[in-house]
Amino acid sequence: MEKTPKILNKFAFFGGLAYFVSMLAFFVIKLLASFGFLNFPYADLIFKLIVQIGLMFVLPLALFVIFTKTKPKKALEYFSFKPISAKTTFLSFLFGICAFVIVFFVSNFWSNFLGLFGLVQVSSGSADYSVQSFLIGLVFTAVLPGICEETTHRGMLLFSLKRNGAIRAIVLSGLLFGLMHFNIFQFGYAFVVGMLFGAVTMLTKSIFPAIIMHFTNNALSMVWSYSLHSDWMSNRIVDGIVNFFENANVFVATMVELLVLVCVVWFAYFLFVALFEDSKKTAFYRFKKRFIKQIKNSNLEKEININNDEQIFQIYKNTQILKLQEQFEKNANNPIEIMNISGSKAFEFVLNGKIVPQQKKRSLDNLFVYLSIALGAIGTIALVVVALI
Repeated sequence: MEKTPKILNKFAFFGGLAYFVSMLAFFVIKLLASFGFLNFPYADLIFKLIVQIGLMFVLPLALFVIFTKTKPKKALEYFSFKPISAKTTFLSFLFGICAFVIVFFVSNFWSNFLGLFGLVQVSSGSADYSVQSFLIGLVFTAVLPGICEETTHRGMLLFSLKRNGAIRAIVLSGLLFGLMHFNIFQFGYAFVVGMLFGAVTMLTKSIFPAIIMHFTNNALSMVWSYSLHSDWMSNRIVDGIVNFFENANVFVATMVELLVLVCVVWFAYFLFVALFEDSKKTAFYRFKKRFIKQIKNSNLEKEININNDEQIFQIYKNTQILKLQEQFEKNANNPIEIMNISGSKAFEFVLNGKIVPQQKKRSLDNLFVYLSIALGAIGTIALVVVALI
């Protein structure tokens, strides 16, 4: 009987290991900060700088490159750093606005749920809401997390995990994104929005839409907070929304919330479809560029008109169909299964570009991924206990 190798997917194993080391270092810093060992001038900004650039970008990328013996440029290519169209950029900004609204409602629901157990989030009363503070916060709260956290979660983690299934990768990377904050109040909405960012990354085959969405969500969150607490950014719309929900009847407020949420989710769905359509065009143009280069290198220009998009698109379409057929023939248990493509397998192919076969058991591929989940859960609970002491 053939033995199953201990490691089937080196990227999942070493990607998980790189993430676990980064997460462990982050937890140690959070723990030191919670005990007051990092109280010095500009500690908060230095802390964010170390976490974002050091622990969420440089360290995991360096460890991934070292462990997998991959060149940095190739690693960034693995992490889906691929250009996107102007339309996808615009749609991503709109999607970021939808994400902000979804986060707003999920955060309120999660906070109310935690309140049932006596957990209440205490806001700092001495926060600085000056223009300078806003601009600095925009860099450290929106720009850096948008780039660094996405590189680790929708880049390294998603790439490492998607080889064993797209849907599973989206859920696990979203779960780790929620646990990574080591903040029980942030976990709920971070988990949800993490899965959303992951799905968009898989759909567009690029990390840039998730970076844009992450930045937009965090930036709008800052604008909302400063509109409520600062004089220079006072916003009547924000004030009006807050006053309505504070003074309205509970039933009316709940119905309005549900109506707004349904409308936003409906709009997000159409944005998702639009992103998919544009990503297909982008994928075709990438194929066309590679195809023309191959044709020129093989001296077949006389047989194929490289200026005829319809002809090239037909070749591209046939290539995709053959790719799908080969995937099913390779992984199907019998010929009949090839003729009955299930919805989940078709969705898997759309997101991942391949059909993932059933995984063999007793593999250590996801060992450090599960250890990271355990660390995130234990660390989050530990920091709650420390805060209550």
